[in-house]
Amino acid sequence: IKYLQQQKFDLVISDENLPEMRGHEIAHWMRQDNRHREVPMILTSVETNHKLFAELTAAGSINMFIPKPFTTKQLT
Repeated sequence: IKYLQQQKFDLVISDENLPEMRGHEIAHWMRQDNRHREVPMILTSVETNHKLFAELTAAGSINMFIPKPFTTKQLT
């Protein structure tokens, strides 16, 4: 969040499992912040909670979920 508060980004890619905050919590914060509301967010994780990630995508909190491990081919 500290970096998001300091500047605006064109895209945010985050892991779900971060030391101080979950990736989906960052997504929710972004959607409530006028400056970052429209910034696309990709969430990645080794977790297999597909229901959570489907709900986040359907709600517009994240734009895409990419499970780990992933290949560069999946990013194109």
